[in-house]
Amino acid sequence: MANDLRQRIESELSLALECALATEEALAEAAGLLSEAESLVSRMSSDRRPRRRPKRKRRKDSS
Repeated sequence: MANDLRQRIESELSLALECALATEEALAEAAGLLSEAESLVSRMSSDRRPRRRPKRKRRKDSS
């Protein structure tokens, strides 16, 4: 019985460590994606937009 309990505890600890590692990897990936998104938003907000050409005035019809 003690051996079964020990195996169960070791199994649960192993599973917990695997889950923790997977969580850590997922958080690292999410942090990388957030960093990419922040730099993209920063670039998009700081890019200068091309100036529009001034509209030409229309001539009035002399009819």
